[in-house]
Amino acid sequence: MFFLLSFVFSILDDFLKPIIAIVALVLIAQILGIDVIHMAEQFIQTQIQNAISPF
Repeated sequence: MFFLLSFVFSILDDFLKPIIAIVALVLIAQILGIDVIHMAEQFIQTQIQNAISPF
């Protein structure tokens, strides 16, 4: 039972670390006044437009 729990927690830990890091970076950027979400939206829109019309 203990082995199973530690196994699950190790998977969760590996999975959550990058997510927690991204969330922390976004929060720090928000505090510094950088609008990361808006920048990401613009970046995604540009990527989509480039994919649709490469010329």
